[in-house]
Amino acid sequence: MVRFLRASIGLGIVIAVLGCSENNPLVGKDAPDVKLAPIKAGGDVSLKDLKGKVVLLDFWATWCGPCRQLMPTIVDMKSKYGPKGLEVLGVTAEDRAPVLQFRREHPEVNYDLYLDPAGIANTLYKVEGLPTTVIIGRDGKVVFWDAGFGGDSHRKIADAVAAAMANG
Repeated sequence: MVRFLRASIGLGIVIAVLGCSENNPLVGKDAPDVKLAPIKAGGDVSLKDLKGKVVLLDFWATWCGPCRQLMPTIVDMKSKYGPKGLEVLGVTAEDRAPVLQFRREHPEVNYDLYLDPAGIANTLYKVEGLPTTVIIGRDGKVVFWDAGFGGDSHRKIADAVAAAMANG
């Protein structure tokens, strides 16, 4: 009985951590507009200014192990689809200093990192756990939302990006 309870609790945690698009009320709706500050000098980016492009939002943190495990997938998507117009924004609610340090230590991360210190983007995109991946289609609608990192995360994200890029 104890084993059954442990297994049930473990499965419940996995289900809660590995959210999916079908359960997110944002999918199919207009992506909330938000301004994000780049970690490097430069002006803020507004998501409404990216309409017409496919946008992948990677909500992450420097201290988050699963976020770091997901990063190679995001790097792959940027390498493959960046030249075709995919915009990738890594979004963190952390302070600038640890993110700059992370950037120096991880030059392989080929996409821009942005700060959301007040957590506005995290709230608008219903981020309750990290990592959370959101894909916005060219029409400005959320087409994919996923929380957590699991065995099929790479495939799910790759398929969602490919589908969004194919929808011209």
